[in-house]
Amino acid sequence: MSRAFAAALLLTAFATGCRNSCQLLCVELEDYAGECGYTVPEDATKTCMQDHARRDTTREERQICTENGDSLRDEWSCEDAGRFMGLD
Repeated sequence: MSRAFAAALLLTAFATGCRNSCQLLCVELEDYAGECGYTVPEDATKTCMQDHARRDTTREERQICTENGDSLRDEWSCEDAGRFMGLD
């Protein structure tokens, strides 16, 4: 394994390692809403991340976020993503 690849892998692990599945869903929803033409304010994603901190979510809620993250684009409309991010 090259040093550059190892460094990139380590950086990726650190970048996502502290986020739970609901916080990762916030980022996915931001990306999806952007693809749908919404302009997502930076504070919307920040608020979503804060609202879904590990201390504020149960294991069951995080499991639901994991399941939704896997099928986000298949099951959520652009309007759903916008509404969740508080853009409607």
